[in-house]
Amino acid sequence: MKNSKKRDEIISTGKKLIIEKGFLNTSVEDITKKMGIAKGSFYTYFKSKDEFILAIISEKIFQRRHKVNEILEKNLPFEEAIKEFLFQSISFPLVDTESFLIIMNLFKNINLLSENIKISILENTKLGNHGILKILNKYKDKLDLSDETDIEKYAYLIRAFINSFYETSFNPLMNFGKRETHITISDIKDCINNINLEKEINFMTKAIVKLVLK
Repeated sequence: MKNSKKRDEIISTGKKLIIEKGFLNTSVEDITKKMGIAKGSFYTYFKSKDEFILAIISEKIFQRRHKVNEILEKNLPFEEAIKEFLFQSISFPLVDTESFLIIMNLFKNINLLSENIKISILENTKLGNHGILKILNKYKDKLDLSDETDIEKYAYLIRAFINSFYETSFNPLMNFGKRETHITISDIKDCINNINLEKEINFMTKAIVKLVLK
Protein backbone atom coordinates (compact mmCIF):
# COMPACT_ATOMS: atom_id res chain seq x y z
CA MET A 1 0.00 0.00 0.00
CA LYS A 2 1.37 3.40 -1.00
CA ASN A 3 2.09 5.89 1.77
CA SER A 4 0.45 9.25 0.97
CA LYS A 5 2.65 10.97 3.55
CA LYS A 6 5.79 9.75 1.77
CA ARG A 7 4.39 10.93 -1.56
CA ASP A 8 3.75 14.39 -0.08
CA GLU A 9 7.30 14.45 1.31
CA ILE A 10 8.72 13.64 -2.13
CA ILE A 11 6.66 16.44 -3.69
CA SER A 12 7.71 18.90 -0.98
CA THR A 13 11.41 18.04 -1.34
CA GLY A 14 11.23 18.11 -5.13
CA LYS A 15 9.55 21.52 -5.13
CA LYS A 16 12.28 22.97 -2.92
CA LEU A 17 15.02 21.60 -5.19
CA ILE A 18 13.29 22.86 -8.34
CA ILE A 19 13.01 26.29 -6.74
CA GLU A 20 16.70 26.19 -5.85
CA LYS A 21 18.11 24.69 -9.06
CA GLY A 22 15.39 24.95 -11.70
CA PHE A 23 13.27 22.13 -13.15
CA LEU A 24 15.70 21.23 -15.92
CA ASN A 25 18.63 20.97 -13.48
CA THR A 26 16.81 18.87 -10.88
CA SER A 27 17.02 15.11 -11.32
CA VAL A 28 15.21 12.23 -9.64
CA GLU A 29 18.55 11.35 -8.05
CA ASP A 30 18.80 14.86 -6.57
CA ILE A 31 15.42 14.39 -4.91
CA THR A 32 16.13 10.91 -3.54
CA LYS A 33 19.60 11.90 -2.29
CA LYS A 34 18.15 14.91 -0.49
CA MET A 35 15.60 12.66 1.21
CA GLY A 36 18.02 9.81 1.89
CA ILE A 37 15.84 7.27 0.10
CA ALA A 38 16.39 4.83 -2.76
CA LYS A 39 15.39 5.77 -6.31
CA GLY A 40 12.91 2.92 -6.20
CA SER A 41 10.97 4.76 -3.52
CA PHE A 42 10.48 7.70 -5.88
CA TYR A 43 9.28 5.41 -8.68
CA THR A 44 6.78 3.79 -6.33
CA TYR A 45 4.81 7.04 -6.51
CA PHE A 46 5.86 8.55 -9.85
CA LYS A 47 6.76 6.71 -13.05
CA SER A 48 9.03 9.54 -14.18
CA LYS A 49 10.18 13.08 -13.45
CA ASP A 50 7.49 14.31 -15.86
CA GLU A 51 4.79 12.50 -13.89
CA PHE A 52 6.15 14.10 -10.73
CA ILE A 53 5.84 17.64 -12.12
CA LEU A 54 2.41 16.80 -13.56
CA ALA A 55 1.32 15.88 -10.02
CA ILE A 56 2.28 19.37 -8.83
CA ILE A 57 0.38 21.05 -11.69
CA SER A 58 -2.64 18.74 -11.26
CA GLU A 59 -2.82 19.67 -7.59
CA LYS A 60 -3.15 23.35 -8.54
CA ILE A 61 -5.78 22.52 -11.19
CA PHE A 62 -7.85 20.62 -8.61
CA GLN A 63 -7.58 23.47 -6.11
CA ARG A 64 -8.68 26.05 -8.69
CA ARG A 65 -11.71 23.96 -9.70
CA HIS A 66 -12.64 23.52 -6.06
CA LYS A 67 -12.40 27.28 -5.40
CA VAL A 68 -14.71 28.11 -8.33
CA ASN A 69 -17.26 25.55 -7.13
CA GLU A 70 -17.09 27.02 -3.62
CA ILE A 71 -17.85 30.49 -5.00
CA LEU A 72 -20.82 29.19 -7.00
CA GLU A 73 -22.24 27.30 -4.01
CA LYS A 74 -22.29 30.46 -1.86
CA ASN A 75 -24.93 32.10 -4.09
CA LEU A 76 -23.34 35.51 -3.62
CA PRO A 77 -24.48 38.65 -5.45
CA PHE A 78 -22.66 38.85 -8.79
CA GLU A 79 -20.32 41.66 -7.70
CA GLU A 80 -19.18 39.70 -4.64
CA ALA A 81 -18.81 36.47 -6.64
CA ILE A 82 -16.64 38.09 -9.31
CA LYS A 83 -14.60 39.86 -6.63
CA GLU A 84 -13.92 36.56 -4.87
CA PHE A 85 -13.04 34.90 -8.17
CA LEU A 86 -10.58 37.69 -8.94
CA PHE A 87 -9.03 37.31 -5.51
CA GLN A 88 -8.54 33.57 -6.05
CA SER A 89 -7.11 34.24 -9.51
CA ILE A 90 -4.55 36.92 -8.71
CA SER A 91 -3.59 36.08 -5.12
CA PHE A 92 -1.94 32.81 -6.23
CA PRO A 93 1.62 34.29 -6.13
CA LEU A 94 1.01 35.53 -2.58
CA VAL A 95 -0.68 32.49 -1.03
CA ASP A 96 1.39 29.76 -2.73
CA THR A 97 4.60 31.43 -3.84
CA GLU A 98 6.51 28.16 -4.27
CA SER A 99 4.01 26.58 -6.69
CA PHE A 100 3.68 29.86 -8.58
CA LEU A 101 7.46 30.07 -8.93
CA ILE A 102 7.65 26.52 -10.31
CA ILE A 103 4.94 27.23 -12.89
CA MET A 104 6.65 30.50 -13.87
CA ASN A 105 9.91 28.63 -14.44
CA LEU A 106 8.11 25.99 -16.50
CA PHE A 107 6.62 28.74 -18.68
CA LYS A 108 10.06 30.28 -19.03
CA ASN A 109 11.42 27.02 -20.46
CA ILE A 110 8.24 25.75 -22.10
CA ASN A 111 9.89 24.93 -25.44
CA LEU A 112 12.24 22.52 -23.65
CA LEU A 113 9.48 20.58 -21.87
CA SER A 114 7.72 17.37 -22.86
CA GLU A 115 4.38 17.54 -24.66
CA ASN A 116 2.55 16.13 -21.61
CA ILE A 117 3.78 18.95 -19.40
CA LYS A 118 2.98 21.56 -22.06
CA ILE A 119 -0.58 20.22 -22.31
CA SER A 120 -0.98 20.27 -18.52
CA ILE A 121 0.27 23.87 -18.30
CA LEU A 122 -2.17 24.84 -21.06
CA GLU A 123 -5.02 23.12 -19.19
CA ASN A 124 -4.12 25.07 -16.06
CA THR A 125 -4.21 28.30 -18.08
CA LYS A 126 -7.55 27.46 -19.71
CA LEU A 127 -9.08 26.61 -16.36
CA GLY A 128 -9.35 30.30 -15.54
CA ASN A 129 -11.53 30.76 -18.61
CA HIS A 130 -13.77 27.85 -17.61
CA GLY A 131 -14.20 29.36 -14.15
CA ILE A 132 -15.24 32.72 -15.59
CA LEU A 133 -17.71 31.03 -17.96
CA LYS A 134 -19.29 29.09 -15.09
CA ILE A 135 -19.78 32.27 -13.07
CA LEU A 136 -21.20 34.26 -16.00
CA ASN A 137 -23.57 31.42 -16.88
CA LYS A 138 -24.82 31.24 -13.29
CA TYR A 139 -25.66 34.95 -13.26
CA LYS A 140 -26.58 35.43 -16.93
CA ASP A 141 -30.22 36.32 -16.21
CA LYS A 142 -29.08 39.26 -14.11
CA LEU A 143 -26.42 40.42 -16.55
CA ASP A 144 -26.48 42.17 -19.89
CA LEU A 145 -25.79 38.92 -21.74
CA SER A 146 -28.16 37.93 -24.52
CA ASP A 147 -26.55 34.71 -25.75
CA GLU A 148 -23.56 32.37 -25.51
CA THR A 149 -21.52 34.65 -27.77
CA ASP A 150 -21.91 37.50 -25.28
CA ILE A 151 -20.89 35.23 -22.41
CA GLU A 152 -17.76 34.07 -24.24
CA LYS A 153 -16.91 37.64 -25.25
CA TYR A 154 -17.13 38.94 -21.68
CA ALA A 155 -15.26 35.91 -20.34
CA TYR A 156 -12.45 36.80 -22.73
CA LEU A 157 -12.45 40.41 -21.51
CA ILE A 158 -12.36 39.36 -17.85
CA ARG A 159 -9.49 36.98 -18.60
CA ALA A 160 -7.72 39.88 -20.31
CA PHE A 161 -7.92 41.88 -17.06
CA ILE A 162 -6.31 39.00 -15.15
CA ASN A 163 -3.65 38.40 -17.80
CA SER A 164 -2.82 42.10 -17.82
CA PHE A 165 -2.26 41.97 -14.06
CA TYR A 166 0.20 39.09 -14.41
CA GLU A 167 1.98 40.60 -17.39
CA THR A 168 2.39 43.94 -15.67
CA SER A 169 3.46 42.43 -12.35
CA PHE A 170 5.63 39.48 -13.39
CA ASN A 171 6.43 39.48 -17.11
CA PRO A 172 9.82 41.24 -16.67
CA LEU A 173 10.98 38.14 -14.77
CA MET A 174 10.45 35.86 -17.74
CA ASN A 175 13.50 37.24 -19.60
CA PHE A 176 13.02 34.73 -22.41
CA GLY A 177 16.41 35.57 -23.91
CA LYS A 178 18.27 33.95 -21.00
CA ARG A 179 16.88 30.49 -20.44
CA GLU A 180 19.93 29.30 -18.53
CA THR A 181 18.80 31.32 -15.52
CA HIS A 182 15.74 30.62 -13.42
CA ILE A 183 13.41 32.82 -11.42
CA THR A 184 13.98 32.80 -7.66
CA ILE A 185 11.77 33.27 -4.61
CA SER A 186 13.51 36.59 -4.05
CA ASP A 187 12.53 37.72 -7.58
CA ILE A 188 8.89 36.85 -6.95
CA LYS A 189 8.82 38.54 -3.55
CA ASP A 190 10.30 41.71 -5.03
CA CYS A 191 7.39 41.81 -7.48
CA ILE A 192 4.82 40.96 -4.79
CA ASN A 193 6.03 43.86 -2.65
CA ASN A 194 4.99 46.22 -5.45
CA ILE A 195 1.44 44.82 -5.69
CA ASN A 196 -1.53 46.48 -4.01
CA LEU A 197 -3.85 43.48 -4.21
CA GLU A 198 -6.92 45.20 -2.79
CA LYS A 199 -6.58 48.11 -5.21
CA GLU A 200 -6.13 45.76 -8.19
CA ILE A 201 -9.17 43.64 -7.27
CA ASN A 202 -11.42 46.64 -6.60
CA PHE A 203 -10.46 48.25 -9.91
CA MET A 204 -11.12 45.07 -11.90
CA THR A 205 -14.38 44.33 -10.07
CA LYS A 206 -15.80 47.79 -10.76
CA ALA A 207 -14.79 47.64 -14.42
CA ILE A 208 -16.31 44.17 -14.92
CA VAL A 209 -19.56 45.03 -13.13
CA LYS A 210 -19.91 48.15 -15.26
CA LEU A 211 -19.40 46.06 -18.40
CA VAL A 212 -21.89 43.27 -17.75
CA LEU A 213 -24.45 44.30 -15.12
CA LYS A 214 -27.88 45.34 -16.42
